[in-house]
Amino acid sequence: MNDQTIDRIKKHKTYILAGIGVLSAIILLMISGCEGESKKTESVSVESYEIYIEKELTGIISEIEGVSGVKVMVNMNNGTEYVYASDREVGESSEKKKYFTDADKEPILLTKIEPKVRGVAVVCKGGDNINIQNKVISLVSSVLNLPTNRIFVSS
Repeated sequence: MNDQTIDRIKKHKTYILAGIGVLSAIILLMISGCEGESKKTESVSVESYEIYIEKELTGIISEIEGVSGVKVMVNMNNGTEYVYASDREVGESSEKKKYFTDADKEPILLTKIEPKVRGVAVVCKGGDNINIQNKVISLVSSVLNLPTNRIFVSS
């Protein structure tokens, strides 16, 4: 890679990470304001997050020299997982007790685990070239902190 391409990737990496951070914050606000709603809202949020990442990756991969006609597919985990305070099962007893706040009778939320990217597929012109494949895989791996075995590139 030449210095100009590396500079472009670094520049776009910052924008992508900032965009993902902003989108995550928006999703957190939407979910925390709508905790009582059905899981349909949650899955729409995950889908919009997937679409956003796909769009951003398409834009930055298109900047790589020798790459055109980029299509990206992102596969995410199921959705947001909520972990509430409760007694743990001990021995043969299967009794679980949830803890609630006094005022609202809402369960105490300990942690919220956001969905993570499971894999990425990239189809583009030039994707059969091993050098371009390596550049694309390295880029996607760096931006999403994803192991290279979860990224596929082809033409």
